Amino acid sequence: ESSVAAALARLGCRLDQGSQCLGHLRLHLSLPDLRLVLFCPGPGGHIQELLEPAVGGQKQPLLHPLVELRKEQLEQHGWRVEIIQDWEWPLQTGDASEETLHQQQELLLRRKLASALQASVPSRRQQRSLRRPL
Repeated sequence: ESSVAAALARLGCRLDQGSQCLGHLRLHLSLPDLRLVLFCPGPGGHIQELLEPAVGGQKQPLLHPLVELRKEQLEQHGWRVEIIQDWEWPLQTGDASEETLHQQQELLLRRKLASALQASVPSRRQQRSLRRPL
């Protein structure tokens, strides 16, 4: 969570770290202006699907039931929840510079924020296509 918070700060986001509470739920990484919570469940926050492999032959991890419950509770209170899985968060490798790592982390967060913003636009106001039919 600390590297996600640092990347959000580099992007200039107004982040609330742990001081927001919603009933019994503490919002660890939240952007109150967007009513968005970022979850970083880590390795214990998901379980492997034991049934049929998903598309591409790889088993898709499922969120741990308690993480899923928390996500649903926040959504019922009007918050959007974006999950940042541990395997999608860029980590430092021996050959990559710190600047490259920061750019990769910020790009992932920009995608998550764009997805959250797009989902918050009412469907009647979303642009279907910028091109006109011929």
